[in-house]
Amino acid sequence: MVTPKQWITLVALCGFLMNLTEAAPTYAATYCSNNTTYEANSTFGTNLNILFYYFSTNISNPYFLTVVGFGTTNAVNGLFLCRGDVNATICEQCVTAASKEIRRRCPNQTEAVIWYDECMLRYTNTFFAINSVVPRSNFNDGKNISGVDLGLFNESVFGLLTDLATEAENSGSVKFAVGEVKVTRSVTVYALEQCTRDLPEGGCETCLRGAIGTLPSCCTAKQGAKALLASCNVRYEIFPFYTLPPSSSSGGKKVGSGTIGIVVVVPVVLLILLIAVGDEITSLESLQFNLATIEAATNNFSRENEIGRGGFGDVYKGILLDGRQIAVKRLSKSSGQGTVEFKNEILLIARLQHRNLVTLFGFCSEEEEKMLIYEYVPNKSLDYFLFDIHRRRLLNCGYMSPEYAMHGQYSEKSDVFSFGVIVLEIISAKRNSRALASPDFDDLLTYAWNNWRDEKPLEILDPDLKESLSHSEVIKCIHIGLLCVQQNPDDRPTMERVVSYLSTISVEPPLPREPALFMDIGNDPKKIPEEESNSDQQTKSNSIQSSTNYMTISDSFPR
Repeated sequence: MVTPKQWITLVALCGFLMNLTEAAPTYAATYCSNNTTYEANSTFGTNLNILFYYFSTNISNPYFLTVVGFGTTNAVNGLFLCRGDVNATICEQCVTAASKEIRRRCPNQTEAVIWYDECMLRYTNTFFAINSVVPRSNFNDGKNISGVDLGLFNESVFGLLTDLATEAENSGSVKFAVGEVKVTRSVTVYALEQCTRDLPEGGCETCLRGAIGTLPSCCTAKQGAKALLASCNVRYEIFPFYTLPPSSSSGGKKVGSGTIGIVVVVPVVLLILLIAVGDEITSLESLQFNLATIEAATNNFSRENEIGRGGFGDVYKGILLDGRQIAVKRLSKSSGQGTVEFKNEILLIARLQHRNLVTLFGFCSEEEEKMLIYEYVPNKSLDYFLFDIHRRRLLNCGYMSPEYAMHGQYSEKSDVFSFGVIVLEIISAKRNSRALASPDFDDLLTYAWNNWRDEKPLEILDPDLKESLSHSEVIKCIHIGLLCVQQNPDDRPTMERVVSYLSTISVEPPLPREPALFMDIGNDPKKIPEEESNSDQQTKSNSIQSSTNYMTISDSFPR
């Protein structure tokens, strides 16, 4: 008979063994590039140490991306990604183990990837191509499928994998999907697919389809197999190996969840901006409502609940389960906004929201739906009150693009304009003002453009920062800011392109054109003479470009 003391000892031992099991993630493979190496005390080595420090301090995020040493030839970019269904403890244990093991297995390598069943971790001094199946590791369990028609088995497996690739691509920011298919009464195949979240639109499905395409050559007729790439992974088994969310049924394909943390170690001015944006993106997820909740609150967007119509969509009154009354702006399918641009607008509205104005509760972005959820305020002009009011906020703060302010024309490039203004404000420590108090006053965009055109871009830099920053990197930030605020929306880069300018050394931004609402005051000594042609302006801009090679420029700039 077991005594109480023995029971206590047994329970404690079981708990210890369970913790021991959790602390040992399942190692799969490592890729080490043999092309180049680095010295332990080199700048690259220092940057790599910083990278792993950021990993250790942000280990609570299932996904984390960082770029260290931006603007130098010793830049390191890297990320870790935990499997979408594992808990925070397992994620932390896996990333901790991966951080140690990758340096042991790939000493002094400038590029490496390590894969575990529960997570992956990678770093590189260049980048990993999403349309390449190299680097890669393939595995099978060594057991042939039996008792099942092979043709039926392969058709079922690859049909499921192909469907999950599309589902992962369309799963929003999580890029994770699981599912199962019953091949026969006694055989069910379970599969999981996941991508890193730095991929552009369509990149996840591209990577996953490439991974799936590697399986026939290694794993035909096997009961289980894996394809592990630098940006995605695929796995299937004939037993359940993943955990479904509590609300999920066991029958269908399911999508996981997670948060994103992004830190880019760049000049202080841009670091502050991107950390703020990263924090806001993380908190933004807490503002998200699911579509079912909003449909229930508005009686499935019934005509009885409709309270207004506007150029960008209809407005509905609703009541949440907690009793809050809400107004839902349901953006029309023709609004032209993608999910990323829509979320950028949410960030701007939330940032500029005033306590005396209507409160933004959150948003819904699911399937093809994009909605803003506000507190309900009885008002005959509710559509105008709720949704044109933030236009005035943006305009008064100088963040609104001219095509939106003057013509109501909104696109993703309107958000790009707002981003560019914020970049220039942080660099200069000045606010962008639309109200010209005197004929001698330049708004920030005019001030930045005049100094760029006159080959003195650092004139706009906050004096308190001039001695502490790399001037070449500041100039690149000014360059990108001016690209974002150009007059013609078609000339502005997409936000995906902006990210590539910031994170990839080899991508050189084009020359900027004059900014929107550029005010050239008559007595301004910096005004371009009438006889100075556009080609002359372009020549000056070219000279700035050639003088500011971001990887080699010294900290001085010609005045």
